[in-house]
Amino acid sequence: MLPRCFIMAALLAISTQDDVTVPSETGFRPRPMVTVPPPTININATLPASAIGGDVAFSVKKAANLTLSLPATVRFQEVVTNAGEAWHQNSSEFVVPADGGYFLTFNAVGGNSSDFTMALMKNKVPQVNAYGTLSHFEHASNSAFLELHRGDVVYLELQEGMIYDHPFNETYTTFTGFLVYHI
Repeated sequence: MLPRCFIMAALLAISTQDDVTVPSETGFRPRPMVTVPPPTININATLPASAIGGDVAFSVKKAANLTLSLPATVRFQEVVTNAGEAWHQNSSEFVVPADGGYFLTFNAVGGNSSDFTMALMKNKVPQVNAYGTLSHFEHASNSAFLELHRGDVVYLELQEGMIYDHPFNETYTTFTGFLVYHI
């Protein structure tokens, strides 16, 4: 014999009348089934810029200045993406164009002769650091989600040691950021 809950569920699933009752100690009375059409989705519709994070994003790669007087701003050789034109290649700085929440991430590889410390800077104040220990080309990275305001300046600073980037096509040092939402 099936448990009472299975019988009640089966009756509920096939019942479409208000006056059908199922005897039980609780006075269970199924309601009519209602068919709800599936939502229509327009896959060609575009979301407003504020809903998808806007058009502010940058990504740069390949450190240009590998021997530095410390501390020093890390300069980059190549711009991969600069949506919104907020990355300033001459100064290697991201100047925030709109108030909002931004995700920022960076990676670097140290040389084979020293440790290194790199910091994500906001208006000359360290926000997060990454440390690569002395070994053979140790990797370090970090990320942060920051609430930034128009005019804030964000950049990477090598605080100690040295970093390594391949002299040809390989890239080890990167810096990326993008607007997630407006405030």
